[in-house]
Amino acid sequence: VSLDVSQSSQGTSQSQQFVNALQEGEFKNTGGTEAFYVDKKEEPKRRRAKVPKIFIATRTHSQVTQMVGELKRTSYTPSMVILASRKQYCVNSEVLNSGYGVDTHCKMLARFHGCDAKKRFGKIAHHPSLATGMRNHVWDIEDLVELGIQEQACPYFGARDMLSRAQIVFCPYNYILSPGIRKAVNLDLAGNIVIFDEGIYVYFLIYF
Repeated sequence: VSLDVSQSSQGTSQSQQFVNALQEGEFKNTGGTEAFYVDKKEEPKRRRAKVPKIFIATRTHSQVTQMVGELKRTSYTPSMVILASRKQYCVNSEVLNSGYGVDTHCKMLARFHGCDAKKRFGKIAHHPSLATGMRNHVWDIEDLVELGIQEQACPYFGARDMLSRAQIVFCPYNYILSPGIRKAVNLDLAGNIVIFDEGIYVYFLIYF
């Protein structure tokens, strides 16, 4: 609701409108005589406006490496994460050398709280060296695995935790296209930006 304050004393209806506005909310002065009424109940919603994430989906993890390399060359310092498979992120030697396969063994240990690396995933998710503006704020899968070995912590679940805070998310196509994977990693695309690298291949993945 817009109200010219300089004219608020002229006419009973405008004066009453002014009084009612003061009682129900507040006025925001824009620097002149024009003021705008803001409903106090609505204002917090605008303050909490969601900033879109940027999802960059690629066919292969080697392409993710190339894109991260290009990002490192810029002065842009976003918070980021790379979503990858358990096999690529696992640092648990017992799981890597088992005959069950990484995915199966990892899920089994996670279910029964038997993986010490998973229990320490927070050391990865909140590691100071990965913070925006720090030396490794832009990193690749190999960087996170190396950090996981150093901290004896799980990069896979660390990356999952970082997803909620990331401004840029790198991932394979299937993380975007598969409803099952999106649900499993709690990946919400609503209101966000999705970019497919070599997007022509999405057509072939869907129809062939």
